[in-house]
Amino acid sequence: FEQRKETLRAKLAVDNPDYMSLSGMRATAAGVELLAELLGDSESIVRKNATSALIRRTFRCFRGLTLEVKDEGPSDVSASYAYQYPGVPDDAQKRHGYVKVIKDVKDIKAVLTQPIPLENTCEQPTNLVQLIVAPEAFSTTDQANFFSTEDEFKSIVADTEQILLQADATLKAAGVVEVDVTLAQSPQIPRYACFMAKNGWKEAPYRRDMRPTFPVLLEVDRLAEKYDLERIIPVVGRNSQVYLGTPKGEVARGKLGKPSTCFVRMITHALRMSNLADDSWMDWPETLLLGAVDELERARLNPKVGTRPNSHIFAHFMAVIDIDPVTVDRKFEQFMNQFVAKHGTRLQKSKVDEIVLKVGLGNAQKGRETTLRVTASSMTGEYLKTSGLLEEADPATGSPCKWFSVQDGIEKSIQVDSESRIRSKRQMARGAGSTYAPEFLGMMKLDLITKWTAYRAAGGQRSVPAGLFESVELVLNDQGEIEQSLREPGLNTIGVFAWQCTLATPEYPSGRDIILIANDVTFKAGSFGVDEDTFFQKASEYARKRGLPRIHIACNSGARVGLVEELKPYLRAKFNDPADPSKGFEYLYLMQEDFERFPAGTVSSREATVDGQQVQILEAVIGEGQKSTKGGIGVENLRGSGLIAGETSRAYNEVFTLSYVTGRSVGIGAYLNRLGQRVIQMVNGPMILTGFGALNKLLGKQVYTSQDQLGGPQVMVPNGVTHKLVRSDQEGVEAILDWLSYTPKDAFSKPPLLDTTDPPEREVTFTPSKTPYDPRHMLEGTTLPEGVKLSGFFDEGSFREYLEGWGRSVVVGRAKLAGIPMGVIAVETRNVERRAPA
Repeated sequence: FEQRKETLRAKLAVDNPDYMSLSGMRATAAGVELLAELLGDSESIVRKNATSALIRRTFRCFRGLTLEVKDEGPSDVSASYAYQYPGVPDDAQKRHGYVKVIKDVKDIKAVLTQPIPLENTCEQPTNLVQLIVAPEAFSTTDQANFFSTEDEFKSIVADTEQILLQADATLKAAGVVEVDVTLAQSPQIPRYACFMAKNGWKEAPYRRDMRPTFPVLLEVDRLAEKYDLERIIPVVGRNSQVYLGTPKGEVARGKLGKPSTCFVRMITHALRMSNLADDSWMDWPETLLLGAVDELERARLNPKVGTRPNSHIFAHFMAVIDIDPVTVDRKFEQFMNQFVAKHGTRLQKSKVDEIVLKVGLGNAQKGRETTLRVTASSMTGEYLKTSGLLEEADPATGSPCKWFSVQDGIEKSIQVDSESRIRSKRQMARGAGSTYAPEFLGMMKLDLITKWTAYRAAGGQRSVPAGLFESVELVLNDQGEIEQSLREPGLNTIGVFAWQCTLATPEYPSGRDIILIANDVTFKAGSFGVDEDTFFQKASEYARKRGLPRIHIACNSGARVGLVEELKPYLRAKFNDPADPSKGFEYLYLMQEDFERFPAGTVSSREATVDGQQVQILEAVIGEGQKSTKGGIGVENLRGSGLIAGETSRAYNEVFTLSYVTGRSVGIGAYLNRLGQRVIQMVNGPMILTGFGALNKLLGKQVYTSQDQLGGPQVMVPNGVTHKLVRSDQEGVEAILDWLSYTPKDAFSKPPLLDTTDPPEREVTFTPSKTPYDPRHMLEGTTLPEGVKLSGFFDEGSFREYLEGWGRSVVVGRAKLAGIPMGVIAVETRNVERRAPA
């Protein structure tokens, strides 16, 4: 630290140092902690230049900065400055600030009780005062621990609040609305505290340890308007902030508690887009966003955060890009789609619902003239859908206030009416170990991007189409027939979705259609009632009539079995022994007056007298006409289960059917998977006929401890029900599209022929040995320990093994030969071991 300080001092001990260079130097060479040390230097020129460099570094991305520094001795420097927020017009209002360097925290009162050299010239005061206590603000500092000064810091904050209240009139006379206190603690970066007039000069906890410019650049104030924020510390990066936010006014929702979101906010001054000939410029944004994911993963280790909250990432690129907005928007949307496709599994695990990138557009002479806001958001129901808008900032506050289309300049809104509804549904789906069903559409689009990227990288000649993925929701009309709908996600009134999706794949660049049917686990736990059964059958029939592949996203709790809730408060039991209910009961009954509360058809009963009172002994509970039985609660649902089981059996014979099991699949939901042709199972997606708790009760003892023991991968893979096992929903979507790449676009077409990038006339360099060997090496090739690559029989990278855990003495799968889809059966010549779970 001392060596770096002396190097920096030498650069400042001259007339007119290169402030532009100093502002852009790395923090290790010219950071605030180094500059704060030099504010108490013995030479006036060093103190003045250090003060000027500190202010210029803090406001380096702001516009129109003017600065005047006055030196009155060591740790007694002041400065007046004016600036405009980034991206505002040239004639926009300037905000004025005053910096005072003091030697001791005891001097804070003396500065604030004296007239402040600022003028209140605006209708809406905007002036800023910054007090810098340097070179050392604390009595003791642990050089290795940033928060070693926490207790003393809190004491200083409390004292400063009292001082500011006493100086309120003086501050208002100078138009001051914000006071920032910087407390040096070398060699660590300083501590920061911010006090706002609108809060009665109370410290703003969410702004703590942030430089005065950060709240605007990170849009923290906008965030605080909607959320109650709690800082999560420590963070990894010095330009990062992590918050746990709870929407203002929200109430706890049962076991889920209050919905909350983990926010990561980052600033970077590095971004080079001068060469757009290749994608090398994407390396730094990718590194930055992966750093944000690291922050999220670390934050979730904090018990206050845990695994439940959703998460948002926000990154602000302060470097100015001198390229037209349409090109930058296109390039960043391309980057965002590739990033989400590449790192989708980590993003899903971290529950990332939104990524916002802000990029400054302008040139070195004029600075930032406008801002591009690129957003990948799941708030509309589609998984991390990417869009770009040009942003206009409020000249007085610096906060974004208007957004415009990059292409035509039409004003847009970034507020999503369905945000709260989608957020709660997404939280419920994740609580069930799955993904909210409409988000699978966006995940398919992202995996198509990955597949086209891999195809082109391998030398494929087909051009990437402009539209890779389109979908339209299918609903039942009033006549009970399937029709297309453009309604917003989350407005469904039953627990099943269906979409007709068009996928532009390398095999079918002009597009192929599939029918995607998905359980909505957020609606009555994804259970099947009469309405769900009817719709499922109609959607499957729709696929059959058109010969289209039918894909089922299975996350459900089986047939809906319920109770007539309205009746429960009035039920009474005739116990065999009233003193010991554990001995059972003779019958259930209703008092006559309670029986008359309900319309005919609610129960089937017979009259009797109990203890001298007329009662109705129940023979059956029907629940006809009651609200709780709408959609079915029992026998009628089981009849519907038969309907969709029969429909799936017909579909098996007529079209390609595949089920992807995520979260859980119970009862008829599990049967539907098995009745289809192919099953892909997520590791946390058991297929069961009933829960382990019910079985333990039936057996009279605890035999099972989890659903996985009944239908998890360790059961369904070895018994041949599951064809492919995946670790996450992103991998599940990838496996679905992989399988579709081997199937015809419909039942009336031939399999797809893809121009191969692996010439069929090339030699197969792998040679089977006389001793047992891995047959997969013959099929797909292998790489020897010394690095020599041996090619296999099929097109490179095309082999996919299925039923890997079942019948392990035989290897089966799919592959392509000269671009033609093939089925593969090979014999395993080595000894195999099978472990059967007890």
